This record gives sequence, C-alpha cells and structure tokens, in this order.
Amino acid sequence: MLNGSFCFFALEKSRTVHLCGPEIWLRTVRSVTEKFGFVPTNDMEQADLVWGLNCPWDDMFLKMKTMGFHQRFNKIPGLNAIVKKSQLSTKGFPFVPKTFLVPRDAHHLKAFVKNHPKKLFLTKHPHQHVVSLINPSDVPSWQNEELLIQELIHPPYLVGGYKFDLTMYVLITSINPLRVYTNKKLMLRFCPNPYHEFQADPISSSVDSYVIRDHDFAHAIWIPGVKNYTTLRYPHHAALAAYIRDQGQDPDVLFLKMKQMVLDVILESLPRLRRAAEDFPKAGNSSFFQLTRWDFVLDDNLQPYLLEANGSPDLGRHIELNVKRSSRYLFDAFHMMDLGSLGGNINARERDFITTVELMARPEQCLKCHNACQQKECRICFQCISPSMLDTLYTVYVENQNRGTYQRLFPLPRALAQWTNFSRHSSLVETDGQLQDWFNAMCERDNDFC
Repeated sequence: MLNGSFCFFALEKSRTVHLCGPEIWLRTVRSVTEKFGFVPTNDMEQADLVWGLNCPWDDMFLKMKTMGFHQRFNKIPGLNAIVKKSQLSTKGFPFVPKTFLVPRDAHHLKAFVKNHPKKLFLTKHPHQHVVSLINPSDVPSWQNEELLIQELIHPPYLVGGYKFDLTMYVLITSINPLRVYTNKKLMLRFCPNPYHEFQADPISSSVDSYVIRDHDFAHAIWIPGVKNYTTLRYPHHAALAAYIRDQGQDPDVLFLKMKQMVLDVILESLPRLRRAAEDFPKAGNSSFFQLTRWDFVLDDNLQPYLLEANGSPDLGRHIELNVKRSSRYLFDAFHMMDLGSLGGNINARERDFITTVELMARPEQCLKCHNACQQKECRICFQCISPSMLDTLYTVYVENQNRGTYQRLFPLPRALAQWTNFSRHSSLVETDGQLQDWFNAMCERDNDFC
C-alpha cells in the first residue's frame, strides 16, 4: 500500500517452446529461445513455439493438426520436396549436379556414364551423411540398397589449393503470401586436406580432400588466400569476394546466381507447399516458417551448383566462433518474426505499435479507388485490402524493419526487379502480387522497403 493506494502485480505466464531432437544439436536454439523469454515444455500441442531437428515429422504434423493462429512451428508442411536430397537432386534442375537414385535410375546412370566416360561420381545414402567416391560400374552390386549417385563437380574453384562449399541460410517466413529472406553472412567451409591429394590419386585419396563434412571442416581463418581477410574480421562472404576480385572476377554475379537458384527451387515447389498447408485450417499465414541452409560448390569457372537444401541445419556442434554465428542467424530470425515479448507481457508484440497509417502507400492514388477495387492499381488501398492481407501487412512491416543480417529475396527487392520471370511465375497467386505491389509502393516513399 502506497499513499493510500493498492498496487496489484499480475503474474504473466511465460511463453513456451517445445524442443525436439538431440540436446547437442539444440543447444544454440535453447540458448536463443531462453533469451527471448521462452520456457521449455513437453506439451507440444499447446506450445507457443515448436522447434525440431531430425524429429519424426509425420507424427509431429499429425499432433499439430489443430495448431492455433498464434502458434509457430519451424517446419513448413511439404518442404521435403526441397530439403530431401533424393527429391531435390533428381528433379532435373540444370544447376544441381546430375544425380541418380539407384536402383531406380540405374539404366539412366549407365547411359550417362557411357556418354561421359571422364565424369567422376559420389555416392550418398539418402538417409545418411556418408559420402565417398564411387565407380559407377559397381552400382549393379547394390541393387538391394537405395543410393544417390551424384556427379562430382570437377575441377572445382579452389582457394589456397583447398576445395570449399558456400552455405547460405534461407528463412521462409510464410508461403501465402510467399516471403523469403537470405542471410547476408554466407559461410565458407573448407576441406581439411588440400585438393591436390585428390587430383594426384582420386581413388585412394582421403575423402577430406574432396568432401566437406558438416562436423569436420577447416575454418576460413586457416586457409591461405582468405585468412589475410578473415584475421582482419572480414565476414566469410566479404573475404571470398575480396579474393575473387583479386583474381579479376566479379563475386556479385556469383551471389546473384545463388539467389536465383534458391528462388527457382522454392517457386517450383510452392503449389505443393500451399496444398500441404491446407491440412492445418486453424493455423495463420505465418504459423509455419523454416530456417534452412543451402550448400553450394563452385566449378573452376566460378559457376555455382546447388548440392542440397538442409531443412534441419545443425546449429550447435561447431567451434565456438561458428556457434556464435549460428546464434546470430537465429537471433535475427526470431527478432524479425516478432517472437520477442515486450516488457514481460507474453502477448505484446512490436506489431501492436504499428498503425494502419504506416501501412498505407500511395494515398493520393487511393482517393480515386472508391468502388474500383477490381483495378490492379487499387488492390493495395485500405478500402480494398482484405482483413487477412491487412494482418499480413502488420507482420511484414515488422519483418522489414527488423531484418538485421537478412535480406529480402521475395517479394523481389528493387535491385532484383529485372527478374520478371520470377515475379510472373505461374505458381504465384493474387496475394503474392498484392504484396509485391505494396513493397514497390512503400519503396517510393522509404528506401528501407526497397
């Protein structure tokens, strides 16, 4: 009692997170969720946030059929079409190394080898992470075992004599309307052994000279050619860009090609993703999201090839510097998706402080749009926007303001406006075009939206 008045303090319950998977893989996720005010729970069906790594997804999706509008799940239904290597690599994308699933594709593999006798191939079990060089003539002996046989990109682009891959973290925050972001901080992972070992004797050379493994790779600070930059705390992508420029080439072309590949793959699968989401009628447009890692290798002409899209990237079993980098990927993703509570209130979000005035673009044009919502130029006007799209704009406004280390890939930013083949893709629907128009209009008054 203070000055004759009573003060009451309401105790807010904490928001909950359900984590599924090996603890060693989840330590970074657990640390970041704790910093955002989440407490662990075993009640997956009632959790505010569900995050899993290598979990029984079919069972989890079945239990989450009735997930509510407010819940968030870090898996997008149907995304196996992208993140399952046996599906992505056999779709025939020209930027994915030629891949065969045997014994199903054994006949096609035999014909390909006959026409390309100098090609080298790797084998990988579809459900394991063991990769090694293979002689395609040995394939008939494995008729009872399903294997992926993939062309080895050779010769690769080397830095300091070492082969590497280039990983890009891609965050999909919604599939309807589609919203995709890429993280600016690409990561370099090098083979522990120099590539000349493989060139000298491919068959008997150590796999560490030609395969980059998730938990046994060399860090960029140790590699000649880029360590001069990384020791000065250049980010990986900036160190690689500087090295490429030193060779008289343009790294910006490389990075744009990688983004094009990501968007090409996502748009190809988009109709299937939207059909899969229909099984969750109570979920919101932003209930499902996914942080993925896309792995690229480069040939000696600096042409990128997509090896895989990892739907459950391991964020917790690297050297400490990489754990910090992974934490930043997660922190910026959570911040962008407005997962942080404000002032201890578990229901308060940054979007609550946005007004419709901030969301409206081209108000002078909208004065002419009364009873004319069927016109394309009017579909972003307040009187023409559906309640669902208005709710989306609140969410998107926060995403845009809190991007951190992420860049918008779709809807297309102004710098990529020339990619008309993507903006007019057959898989896009009215809401996708409406959101693209909104970003274009907001860009006219504020460069932050460009």
